[in-house]
Amino acid sequence: MDISEIKKEPGIWLTVSATVVQLWESKSDVIDQIGLLGDESGVVKFVSFKKNDFPHLEVGKSYLLCDVVTDVYDDPVRGKMLSIKLNKNTDVAEWLT
Repeated sequence: MDISEIKKEPGIWLTVSATVVQLWESKSDVIDQIGLLGDESGVVKFVSFKKNDFPHLEVGKSYLLCDVVTDVYDDPVRGKMLSIKLNKNTDVAEWLT
């Protein structure tokens, strides 16, 4: 699924292939990685939690992410924004483009 096709609704399960565009340092004790995933159609914020013990995603590498779930959060400037969460059901595989 292209990133631009993801509906801005929480709780939708999907599979995405995308490249890690940017990573941020997490200020949370429960978040392992946070950053942006992108494809030719756009970008979306992603969050990976420490309890799931996923391999770290790397900037510039592409991944196939199966069974991620959407979430919506409030950004003080841009309003309701979409994110995807890697969860205990998510499968992560490097995707050769």
